[in-house]
Amino acid sequence: MKNHVLVVQGGLIEYPVGFLKMAYRASFTFEFYVFPAVSTIYNIYFPKKKPWFIKTLYIIAIPGVMTISEVYLEKNTELIKYLHWTWYWSFLTMTATLLLSYGYYL
Repeated sequence: MKNHVLVVQGGLIEYPVGFLKMAYRASFTFEFYVFPAVSTIYNIYFPKKKPWFIKTLYIIAIPGVMTISEVYLEKNTELIKYLHWTWYWSFLTMTATLLLSYGYYL
């Protein structure tokens, strides 16, 4: 899973508003609900018997949708604030984490 705890502790991202804010500085909802659910779906439906370009589209599409959602939340809400972070780091870390999760799943 993308380790938001390290990103938050490193001062790269901030979550000004959040569930259990006093006890957990990272995004509790993302870390314990959203990303595990997405990772599970990603692993179960990975197109392992499809051609390489379909696999590539799948590998790019899922973290792409998540990154677009994160950027939307960062721009339009107070739920997330990029301090020293950019969308492509989110995309790269989510892609890597999903691939690691899939490797573990196999």
